[in-house]
Amino acid sequence: MHNKIIIADTSCLIIFTKIQQLDVLNVLFSDIVITPQIQLEFNNNLPNWIKINKANELLVRSINNQLDLGESSAIALALETEKHLLILDDLKARKFAKSANLNIIGTVGIIAKAAIENHIDAVDTFNKIQNTNFRISDKLLEKILNEIKTKKK
Repeated sequence: MHNKIIIADTSCLIIFTKIQQLDVLNVLFSDIVITPQIQLEFNNNLPNWIKINKANELLVRSINNQLDLGESSAIALALETEKHLLILDDLKARKFAKSANLNIIGTVGIIAKAAIENHIDAVDTFNKIQNTNFRISDKLLEKILNEIKTKKK
């Protein structure tokens, strides 16, 4: 996984910042790449392990007529990056990325991965997230927690 370039959209940065666990991304992936558009949306100081790469503007604009600017720039950067993992939460953006054969994971998947690798407590993290504006269905939450139990190292 570490030989892939990890590209993050704004939502996971915001969520992990709100629950004071942004460093989970660093523990799992070392470096994260975002675009200047995502940096503007995030509007917070960035740790030194988050790098900024510019995506092709024409590609960003062609995607931006369907998705917001941050998601469009993240997808454009992923399209330009052969070995990538794109962190996306927005359903419409995820569908677009899947249709373009991009490798994606969401914030929920990152939490599951971190919990399986014993970096965080999943129940505690999901409880914190439910106090934010991030929405996860009870059904998905139950499914993820069961998956973590069966895969935990």
